[in-house]
Amino acid sequence: MISTNKISVLVVEDNLFQSKVYTHIVEELGHHSVEVSSVDEALRIIKLKEFGLIITDLNLTGKSGFDLLKYLRKDSDFKSVPILIVTSSNRDDELMLKGFHLGASDFIYKNSNFQVIKKKIEVFITIAQYQNEVKTVNELLALEKQKSDNLLSKILPLGSIIQLKKNGVVRPRKFKLASVLFTDFKDFTAITKQMEPSDVISKLSYFFNEFDTIIEEHGIEKIKTIGDSYMCVGGVPIRNRSNPVDAVLVALKMLEAVERQKKIDETNGDPIWEMRIGINTGELISGVIGTSKFAYDVWGDTVNIASRMESIGSPGSITISETTQELIKDYIETEPLEKMWVKGLGETTVHKVLKIRPKYASDLKGTINNEQMNTDFYRYVLGLKNKELHD
Repeated sequence: MISTNKISVLVVEDNLFQSKVYTHIVEELGHHSVEVSSVDEALRIIKLKEFGLIITDLNLTGKSGFDLLKYLRKDSDFKSVPILIVTSSNRDDELMLKGFHLGASDFIYKNSNFQVIKKKIEVFITIAQYQNEVKTVNELLALEKQKSDNLLSKILPLGSIIQLKKNGVVRPRKFKLASVLFTDFKDFTAITKQMEPSDVISKLSYFFNEFDTIIEEHGIEKIKTIGDSYMCVGGVPIRNRSNPVDAVLVALKMLEAVERQKKIDETNGDPIWEMRIGINTGELISGVIGTSKFAYDVWGDTVNIASRMESIGSPGSITISETTQELIKDYIETEPLEKMWVKGLGETTVHKVLKIRPKYASDLKGTINNEQMNTDFYRYVLGLKNKELHD
């Protein structure tokens, strides 16, 4: 298949007649040419315009064609651009060896037959065309790869992506301390019957986008959305001891976002969305499932109990397990609810999150932590032995 893309050819020649010969050939072949008469002019113009082929006389006034060749081959942008050296020294082996050593693609001899010169230029124009096509294809492939990587990064954690690319599989991992958070909207089915489908999706997108922003600020990993439920986990895939508190801080901000929207909806007479949140802390396993459609997920009783914490809670509240409460009590105010039977735990006391303790809150509602909490809490976290985080 003959390439039809046009290229620009730079002709560096201080002999006007010779210069016109080369530009005539180039334009007769259907391409563009630019003429300059010195190396300095050539170096100026290549910064402004892209060339697919360069034809330069060897014996120019001032700097020579070899000087231009040396400069261009040092520049990564010109490593592969064909460069033809024009010389009157027919078949000078020493000169040719020097030229090829410096990176010349070939030589044009001034006393050659016109058709021979034309054919040689045509051959290297064809090479330049295919190089341009390869470059374009590579750029498109790089762009598609970037799009693919960006999409993958929204589905899987970075560590899993690296494993997947390197080994083709992602090894399951066990975590001794992780905090799972579930959200759910009250009477979602009933609410959606009052709304247009596009409005339902728009409202869900608004809330979930808000949640995405909040968890990113606290190093919490989003796992998935299931209908109107949002699931995320702290301490995975990067192990840490801060995740119980991180998860509760995230929950407080999520509820605050829903409350803000609730006031707007009440004013506008729109359906009211109320949400409950459940959190549990404990051991779990993480991994990637699927072959054509990948999904990063977590499994274990810790996940199941977190889901139950959400389901037994009331709208506008955060319900947490006793395990989570023990790990956050120095920083977060909670109140115990009555003892209840929870599958996987038996009879246990669950707790309702109230607010961040006044000492550690930067607002009266106790939804945003202050620097004092960062200092005290993370000093405590960093004091724990790292080995406690691992299997």
